[in-house]
Amino acid sequence: PLSQIGDLSTSSSNGTGSFGIILGGEDNTKVNIHYDTGGYWTIYPGVFPMLSEGMYGAPDLNNLLSDPNIIEVAVWVNPGGSLLLHSQNYACQTQPFNYLQPVVVASTPAITGSPTIGSILTADPGTWTPVDATLTYQWLLDGKTNISGATGVTYTPVAADSGHTLAVRMTGTKDGYTSATALSPAVIVAPAPGAFQSLSPTRLLDTRITDGKLGPAQTRTLQVTGVGGVPSTGVSAVVLNVTVTETTSGGYLTVSPTGITRPTVSNLNWSTGDTIPNAVTVKVGTNGMVDLYQSGPGAAQVIVDVAGYYVDGAVVEAGGFTALAPSRILDSRLVGGKFFSGEARELQILGNGGVPVSNVSAVVLNVTVTETTAAGYLTVYPAGTPKPTASNLNWSPGLTIPNLAVVMVGASGKVSLFQSGTGTAQVIVDVAGYYVGGDANVLGMFVALAPSRVLDTRGTTPVLPNSERALRILDKGGIPSTGVSAVVINTTVAETKAPGYLTVFPGSSVWPTASNLNWSAAGSTIPNLVTVQVGTDGSVTFRNGSTGTTQVIADTAGYYIGI
Repeated sequence: PLSQIGDLSTSSSNGTGSFGIILGGEDNTKVNIHYDTGGYWTIYPGVFPMLSEGMYGAPDLNNLLSDPNIIEVAVWVNPGGSLLLHSQNYACQTQPFNYLQPVVVASTPAITGSPTIGSILTADPGTWTPVDATLTYQWLLDGKTNISGATGVTYTPVAADSGHTLAVRMTGTKDGYTSATALSPAVIVAPAPGAFQSLSPTRLLDTRITDGKLGPAQTRTLQVTGVGGVPSTGVSAVVLNVTVTETTSGGYLTVSPTGITRPTVSNLNWSTGDTIPNAVTVKVGTNGMVDLYQSGPGAAQVIVDVAGYYVDGAVVEAGGFTALAPSRILDSRLVGGKFFSGEARELQILGNGGVPVSNVSAVVLNVTVTETTAAGYLTVYPAGTPKPTASNLNWSPGLTIPNLAVVMVGASGKVSLFQSGTGTAQVIVDVAGYYVGGDANVLGMFVALAPSRVLDTRGTTPVLPNSERALRILDKGGIPSTGVSAVVINTTVAETKAPGYLTVFPGSSVWPTASNLNWSAAGSTIPNLVTVQVGTDGSVTFRNGSTGTTQVIADTAGYYIGI
């Protein structure tokens, strides 16, 4: 290219050997500017001005280089020839000026088409010079990994590309030319249907600030798409943390998709004066909304924080989530009777409540205990496996406590429910969705784990008032050391010394205006399932928003695949 010739305005010939410059036009014609042993010829007179006897100046290229028809320059030299190249201070030096091969001039390619799984992407090369250069293609994953066999003009993203970036590297070659390479801007492949997209916790609703309490038997709609980091479209379900407080009577809250008949299920249950949190995974309803129904004869304040969402579409990838309209699959008050002390009972999951009869790795359940006659805890785990040292719900006598549980399905298509207390308890289970079975390997997909305890401050020291405790979560409880975007942990506070709340958030990040567990009195034991992004340092942080100390217990339930 002309730019590679540089500034010849202070160059001269040494009068020996021969050299020349060839100017090439678009019609491939060549104009020779030739110096040979003191003589020269050219169709452009005066190109080589004589400086003195036997010494000629550099060609006057000002007019030639401004000619838009000249698109390439080649410089050649015979043995013994050289150019005297002057430096900026006009001192003279001799430099051999060897043949400069023309170079293919690249253009930045672009990728056209929709970057979604199964859609065809096309590489638009732009304009390369010369126009007859041979162009080759190599598609790249995340800007560095060659995709095997992806060497054509088009490429169709597959599930393994979900959430990654794609780019195309083009190379132009021609005989007698130096080749050139150019890389396109990257595009991000949309996540596969059923993939989870974690968010930093964001508050969507606080009736203490906006709209006031929910009254008796009142339903209020809440927009959950297009807010709090959730996209306005392409969302099948959201993961929420819902809290009721300032309750003036007993009652329950049902969270369900807007536009359907309210199901006979509950997400939170309380007595007068209670503050109760629970995680809720709910299918998105009409216009991206969900309904909040408060059943009690009194009133209650409701707070809602969003933790993430699932991508809409037909779910086929292992670990992908399919949301269901909530359905009750167990109520021991109607069938089976109370759970006795130390009793484990199996519950059929596959083929029940909208869950398929096969190819399911785990389910999302809302589990509630009520009519408790003594303190205790409930553990939900895969049927046919040893009972883990973990708990999903914890209670004191007389309490009604709900909690969301994500649990692997046992080989028999069942889960087991173990009641530890010395008394009895009624158990209610509602199903909210399920994960596709198989070995998950696509970004955003869920890997279910057998419950495993990764934190119990009762064995060390409690979390101090208004203080934080970091926990490196990677490489613990079955969670790998890399490739994790978010974790699902059942978190419990116990031995609380004052009312307060607990926020679980990504390590090394700013404490958000959100909460995962809330309690209204000293001595409370409150559980909740928490879905939380993993911090850049591989940790999550627990913040005790109380004026007293509290013990914190955390059990892993699974994780979502990340980069």
